[in-house]
Amino acid sequence: MKIQILDTLCPERCVLCGQWIQGESRTGDYPLCRACKTLFRWTVEQRCRVCSLELTSEVEICMECRGRSFSFEQNVSLFPYRAHVQEAILAYKSHGVQRLSLFFAELLLPVWEKTFPQLPLLPVPPRPEGLKVRGFDPIGLICRELSRIGPVRVVPLLGRSKGTKEQKLLSKQQREENLRKAFFVKQEVLKRFFPEGKVPRSMVLLDDVFTTGATLHRCAEVLKEEGVQEVYGLTLARD
Repeated sequence: MKIQILDTLCPERCVLCGQWIQGESRTGDYPLCRACKTLFRWTVEQRCRVCSLELTSEVEICMECRGRSFSFEQNVSLFPYRAHVQEAILAYKSHGVQRLSLFFAELLLPVWEKTFPQLPLLPVPPRPEGLKVRGFDPIGLICRELSRIGPVRVVPLLGRSKGTKEQKLLSKQQREENLRKAFFVKQEVLKRFFPEGKVPRSMVLLDDVFTTGATLHRCAEVLKEEGVQEVYGLTLARD
């Protein structure tokens, strides 16, 4: 009955294939049909244990990670950033399909429960300029859904300075320079969540796409300056 009411009152198309979502093709409170939803499965067997880059050989660490040192311990990405994954993330971030936040949260929750159980989850904050244009915080919204559907403790500990450029427009070296002073710990949040001044030993950063690792690297540096010993990354996709 609920599905029939939704079909009548809220007819909509799948954001990926464009087909009308109705009847048994409706899978949840987001604009994805059942067929497209089943596409979101990791099919890569071999990946870098540091950055989650898909590998073609039996090595455990990719060439990129062997040649540099990150401030975070490990990044876990759910999918490679291509095809339907890329389309869904762009629909969410660039076209304002905010209801996809629940879908992404449902994908992330079992990975968090299996890989980082009970560790606090920190959203990587957006650029203030991007937040103003977009009108919502994509990662913050996913975190809100995660805390609603699962036992996830979300700690919005990090802030972001104005004036940083959009990362996807920059080279690897420019990305690192752009983020040098971009992030900071919000002291009022630190005191509210950890009134005794003792931060957890380990924390998990949540972001959408891992490209060069510059964002997670800088965020981890800032957290470790506050006494966090281990910082991990959880991302939707690895570019």
